[in-house]
Amino acid sequence: MIRRKLSRPATEVQREGLGCSQTNLPIAIPMGTRKEPTKGSHLLILHLQISLDYRNKYLLPKTLMQIKAIILDLDQTLLHTLHRFHAVFSEMVGGLSWEDFVELFREDRLDDLIEGDRARFWEEFTKRFSEARHPEDRPIKGAGEVLKHLSKKYRIVVTTGRRVPPEEVWRELEEFGLSSYVHEVRTLEGHDGVWHRDALLRRILEDQGLSPDEVVFVGDYWVDMDSARRAGIKAIAVRTGLEPDERLLTHGALIIIDGIWELAEALERHLKG
Repeated sequence: MIRRKLSRPATEVQREGLGCSQTNLPIAIPMGTRKEPTKGSHLLILHLQISLDYRNKYLLPKTLMQIKAIILDLDQTLLHTLHRFHAVFSEMVGGLSWEDFVELFREDRLDDLIEGDRARFWEEFTKRFSEARHPEDRPIKGAGEVLKHLSKKYRIVVTTGRRVPPEEVWRELEEFGLSSYVHEVRTLEGHDGVWHRDALLRRILEDQGLSPDEVVFVGDYWVDMDSARRAGIKAIAVRTGLEPDERLLTHGALIIIDGIWELAEALERHLKG
């Protein structure tokens, strides 16, 4: 969901990329003196075409196959809600300055201030957080334009660690002008665990009839990366959640971009190899 280190240089960090380039296999077709091909050459051409079709469908890395869906985190990936996070969290722990909050958030140490059952605390937090609004709430730069562009080609699924009905997230997406570009919303309502979403991701794959290779996940928190890795899905990390690059990479990010505004370009570049 959120917690991290300020943006690093704009240079993209890449580990493996999302695919590799396709190499065309040369086809040698015997040339004869006849103007019309012989029956044998027809069979040869048919055999070579079948061989290429088989290679393209079964032997090429699946990362080169068409990506069909993009699953995105919500807070600090599509929506800037960090000030709202601070306001709700501060109220629940009895007060916390913005400066101290940001420091603990980057270091992923907010749990240090929670007394009692942490899982119950965060469950209550996500409910209050979803109901609250803050004057600083807004879409992350470029979110609307990128979703509009990508939704024409991919199925767009928004997920969140909030334990609330999806309808609450739909209302918020509508408030910020993003709902028209989203095909589906999934939340952690009814799921076990605190922040991990691997079970939710696997359920999305099952419901949509998709394989992990046909999906890309985009998030800002190390738990997002770890959830995608557990589900076998390639993950792209954004730096808008203040998370250190090293932590994102350690937990499974294949590449890191500065923000959602770079997603379309990153997808195009890495899917082409």
